Amino acid sequence: MSFDQQQRAKVTVDLDLDGVNFQRTLADDLPINGADITGEFMEQSELYAWWATVSELARDKVARTKYQLERIYALKDHEVRRTLAEAKAKVTEKIVENAVITSEEYQECMFELMECKKQLGLVMAGKEALVQRKDMLISIGANMRTEGGANLHILKDAAKQRAAEKRRRAEAETTGSKRPPGKGRPPGKR
Repeated sequence: MSFDQQQRAKVTVDLDLDGVNFQRTLADDLPINGADITGEFMEQSELYAWWATVSELARDKVARTKYQLERIYALKDHEVRRTLAEAKAKVTEKIVENAVITSEEYQECMFELMECKKQLGLVMAGKEALVQRKDMLISIGANMRTEGGANLHILKDAAKQRAAEKRRRAEAETTGSKRPPGKGRPPGKR
């Protein structure tokens, strides 16, 4: 396995939403056990439900963090304008904006928003991967049915051939013919 493949295999979603930790490694959820397709079909909905639920929770966390960032911006904007007005300093939009976006509180919230967006992206990718897994399971199931159907047809054909051969042998025994069944002319037509 290449270095890049190893890194992708280790992608883990680790979300802490309101004190509840959601952690899962995508590489653990994607493999399909060909020996237990029925079990894989049964597990698919549970896996998809987990990823879909966590994606909605992650989307909500992004929205809440954006709101928090906007709130911090508004509060800091007000605070900076008041401080500059008290100091009788010139108040420009750029001075206020720079003071707000460089504040420690705003920076912390911005980095949290970036992390939330990253986690949301990973969860959405995981959710999409589960859709691809479902499609693969359906394809594998269809192939197995087709192959199983082909095997049934082969078995039916073999059974028909055995039955026809058995009938020919029975006919040969009743007519007293010494030739092998199914060979040459039918008895009585010489």
